[in-house]
Amino acid sequence: MKQNGANVEESTMERKGFLAWPVWGGYALLALVGIPWYWPVDDSSMLFGFPRWTICSLGASLLASFYTTWLLIKRWPVSLDQEENETPPLSDDE
Repeated sequence: MKQNGANVEESTMERKGFLAWPVWGGYALLALVGIPWYWPVDDSSMLFGFPRWTICSLGASLLASFYTTWLLIKRWPVSLDQEENETPPLSDDE
């Protein structure tokens, strides 16, 4: 099945928008924050019974999970065929 030129260009543009440099920049920033290479070696401060760098790494990991979820829900390219095949949700009246 062939798609016309407009649909091919549109789907290509959507994919490029999803894989754009701001998306990867967000992941790079989260990786830089989450990896504790910048913490001093002799830092022994604690937060909630854990070293502070552990809390920072876990927080960055949680943010990366939320960021990935947001990208998949809001920015994932959807083909026109998928949109047509989706069924509307059932109402409470039925």
